Amino acid sequence: MNKSSKIFIIGAGDAAQKLLKVLRKTDSSYQIVGFVDDDKDKIGKQIAGIKILGPISDLPRLIKENQVQELFIAIPSAQSQLIRKVVGIAQQENLKSKIIPRTIDIIRGLVRFEQVRDIKPQDFLGRPVVKHDLTIASEKVKDKIVLITGAAGSIGSELAKQMAILKPKKLICFDWCENGIFELKFKLKQYGFSEIKYIIGNIQDKIKVDQVIAEQGPDVIFHAAAYKHVPLMEENIEEAVKNNVIGTENLAETAIKYKVKDFILISSDKAINPSSVMGATKRITEKLMYVCANKNSTRFTGVRFGNVLLSNGSVIPLFEEQIRKGGPITITDPEMVRYFMTIEEAVQLVIQSWTLGENGEIFVLDMGEPVKIKDLADYLIRAYGYIPGKNIEIKITGSRPGEKLFEEIVLDKEKVIKTKHPKIFVVKKEEEIKSNEFLEQLKQLKLSIFKSQIDTQEILNKIKILVPNFRQL
Repeated sequence: MNKSSKIFIIGAGDAAQKLLKVLRKTDSSYQIVGFVDDDKDKIGKQIAGIKILGPISDLPRLIKENQVQELFIAIPSAQSQLIRKVVGIAQQENLKSKIIPRTIDIIRGLVRFEQVRDIKPQDFLGRPVVKHDLTIASEKVKDKIVLITGAAGSIGSELAKQMAILKPKKLICFDWCENGIFELKFKLKQYGFSEIKYIIGNIQDKIKVDQVIAEQGPDVIFHAAAYKHVPLMEENIEEAVKNNVIGTENLAETAIKYKVKDFILISSDKAINPSSVMGATKRITEKLMYVCANKNSTRFTGVRFGNVLLSNGSVIPLFEEQIRKGGPITITDPEMVRYFMTIEEAVQLVIQSWTLGENGEIFVLDMGEPVKIKDLADYLIRAYGYIPGKNIEIKITGSRPGEKLFEEIVLDKEKVIKTKHPKIFVVKKEEEIKSNEFLEQLKQLKLSIFKSQIDTQEILNKIKILVPNFRQL
């Protein structure tokens, strides 16, 4: 890092102003030359003696005129297209670029110098963190005992982190993965919340589930435990059913038995017109949620979202590993598109569903524009300083079992209704589910699972009875 490196701060809002104060207090190696912001009303004005020089479209000229060496992006509300534009200009001008990441701490106004970092792939793709009233969530959780299943997973661990920040009466982290729970325990120490119970157990074990809920007495269950890898579940159909369906039923029935107040189901866009066993099992759990919501005092709500950036086994870490090895990057189809959101964004939607939800509702997020996987590969290759097709090859391998070219977030017949949050919608079910018929069909599916000789085709047939629009690819 050069002494007195000249920088522009991109943005002139609250985060940018806080960053200016932090830089002046903690790091004298930067000379802040000016702000760059698209708000016409701000251009020409000053913030603490530093002028807002012009819009982002003028960056190439402003960089040359001021001999700037680095760009600091400080717009937590920025869409990914804007970040890609700024980073592209920085690359053309051979400048370094850093960013204040779009995190829950930032939207709370907590800006620290340590948070400023190099651009990462999720910055190109993730959208601004969904802002919701954290005061409401904090007030609602403070006297509650909260149980999170799958707490060692990507969504579950982020949910545990945000709950530790919100400080419920007690937090129970439940997962079968011993190493994952060990790592989570270490991670949560930094948030200064000690009322946490870590429990090793499997949601497929109904006796253990009963014991945990009876002894711990949760008010709220966030159900994040699930098998999610599409091709792997095509090869292990009975295990997908055991974990995703039967495990969820165990939890739901036990929650009803002990009068747990709230049950929040984590679902997936793959549940819509499912083409995979994983997606079909998630659709069954959505229907189970509707059935449970009809009859009991426990309030059941669901959350349905797309691919989560940097979650365990997701595409970005895979692509990055392939780039580090010199390529090729492998993609299944050049036309394949996916919706993406950050883990924090996904978890905020989960929390929002709890603060907004009525019994039997599923929430979806305004997902923005889908991203072509090939374009994602291009972005990553360029982010590492290489040229696609020259330094790093992109290899097309063909679609894997259960994969769609595109994912949907709602069924054609589902009604999508606005909530008080502009980016969050509630889905009303498209069909009246006959509870007795559904539960009998579910019973038959379970009978096909627990046999000495597993008949995969029989299991698939039972799944298709429960999910008639399941079309396995």
